[in-house]
Amino acid sequence: MKTFTALSIIILLSFEGLHAQNTQKQDLIFKKNNTILEASIDTIYAGVIHYKLFSQPGGSMRRLNLTEVSKIKFSDGTTSEITNGIMSSGLEVAIDSMPMSRETAKKQAEKEVISSKKESEIITETRKSTPKEPEKSNVLVEKNAVETNSSKQPRSEPTKPFHMLSTGIGGEFIYYPGFVNKSWSNKGSGFALDYAYGGSIRVDFRPVEFAALSITAGYSSFELERRFKPEQDLTLETLYSENQTFTQVPLSAGLKFFVKNKYYVMPQAGISLVKTKVETSADHPSPDVKESYNTKPVNYGLGAGIEVDTKGAIFFDLSFRYQYLDVKDFNVTSLSQSYSKPLSSISFRVGIGFRSK
Repeated sequence: MKTFTALSIIILLSFEGLHAQNTQKQDLIFKKNNTILEASIDTIYAGVIHYKLFSQPGGSMRRLNLTEVSKIKFSDGTTSEITNGIMSSGLEVAIDSMPMSRETAKKQAEKEVISSKKESEIITETRKSTPKEPEKSNVLVEKNAVETNSSKQPRSEPTKPFHMLSTGIGGEFIYYPGFVNKSWSNKGSGFALDYAYGGSIRVDFRPVEFAALSITAGYSSFELERRFKPEQDLTLETLYSENQTFTQVPLSAGLKFFVKNKYYVMPQAGISLVKTKVETSADHPSPDVKESYNTKPVNYGLGAGIEVDTKGAIFFDLSFRYQYLDVKDFNVTSLSQSYSKPLSSISFRVGIGFRSK
């Protein structure tokens, strides 16, 4: 009878142990490699989880670093997020002297959550009033707060680097307004200047981002042919003719002031090599003239434009320029022409250039 009673007790205790094992809920460990461990967590100590596999309650104790874990869901339903080895309290759960049990660790984490929130509120209020360096005990919380604030602030676009030396070449269309160049634009006694075509070469040295020293050499030419007929009958053949060629080579230096690294304004000054060549026919009142006249007036200019960059070192240059040619005592004696008034022009330039490193 006693043997049967003892055997019954042993069977009952084994059944209760098995029932307790089946009804016990497991802890879920979510790893960063997207795997989930069903475990029974024993302790959390110094950034390490000590656990057993839930399917092997009698197995050996295992270890897993918090840095490999993204989340822990405890058997009581509570969840703790893990970021960089730190639990959702904002501070890693650890003991200085000895490991803590799972229940004690959870309670300690809840206390640290409340303490961390209070410390964050105190730090925030202190920053609003008088900025100062954080205390050593708050270094980790302070670091997290700074990283959060910096991530919310919009990142400014980096400044595009500039090149110190650039060279460009371009074609120009030059217009001579008649209302300010009356003596030059007169078709009977002047050059009849109205427009011309030309080109220029420009070299820029840019030691700073907002300004560059610019040197420009240009060339333009205008040719005029006059054919004189009898006043009595203009349908008759030409009595005589004269040809005049007006050539200008401006050499200028200026300063380019950049806005937003591509728009620019450029005042200029220099000298221009002006040459006119005269040829007359044999029947001309001044027959068989072949002469050249030269002058070197000072020129002033003001330009504005935009430099359009490509993916490489090549860029395009679009610009306008006003030029004032200070001509004084320019005489074409063979035709009894005299020019003592300045010559103004407006030009439009389309250029292409190359930037060096």
